[in-house]
Amino acid sequence: MQLPKSIKLGHFEIFIKELDPEIAAASSEEGSFLPTSRTIWIDKSIIEKGGADLVCVLIHELMHVSYLKNNFNQTSSEEDLVNGFSNDLTELLSRDELLNIINKILRGKIGKHRPKK
Repeated sequence: MQLPKSIKLGHFEIFIKELDPEIAAASSEEGSFLPTSRTIWIDKSIIEKGGADLVCVLIHELMHVSYLKNNFNQTSSEEDLVNGFSNDLTELLSRDELLNIINKILRGKIGKHRPKK
């Protein structure tokens, strides 16, 4: 699956890059977000596998972006967290091509497992 080179959230442009599977395994990470470079790294083997695993890792890392964007911390209330995450997910799914990408990833994976009629 071809992921976009970047995704915008608020005023942030977040770059998406593949992480070598050996490096990912050595650090036990499927993905990571580096705030200083505004880059999400995703294990290349997960990108190649696609499906729900890829969508989950991508959304997980985007929620780290949301956490940073909203200046959340350990004292942030549950309501603040939920409001910030829901607002940012709505923005991501409505103003960016992310929804189309997620649909392609999931439908492609689901389509292989649907029983024939």
